[in-house]
Amino acid sequence: MIVGLTLRNFKGIQSLDALPLSRFQVLVGPNGVGKTTVLDAIDFVRDCLAHGPGAAVESRGIADFNDLTWMRRGGSVEIVLWLDLSSELPALSSSLLQYRLVIRQDAELGVCVEDEAL
Repeated sequence: MIVGLTLRNFKGIQSLDALPLSRFQVLVGPNGVGKTTVLDAIDFVRDCLAHGPGAAVESRGIADFNDLTWMRRGGSVEIVLWLDLSSELPALSSSLLQYRLVIRQDAELGVCVEDEAL
């Protein structure tokens, strides 16, 4: 289960640090404040893992990687997920894991992984 999220430079969110998440989460706010962006960040990580970062960007109908970044300024996109695996793997000594994914645009490689850590 995802129990926390950090976003940096992703779409309309410049920085969102350690948003706690629970089994039942309600995102409330006016239009255009980032509710859908939070959900898309999680989906973006899934698409990167399943299909690669280039395909994850393309699947969002984005022609230019900079359109995926805050204010279209470019740079790296960072998404950090905190995962609690205690219900799936009770034998783990520490069931809380952090997965960090940083994606960027490279002139030669295209959209690529800059950093990834578990």
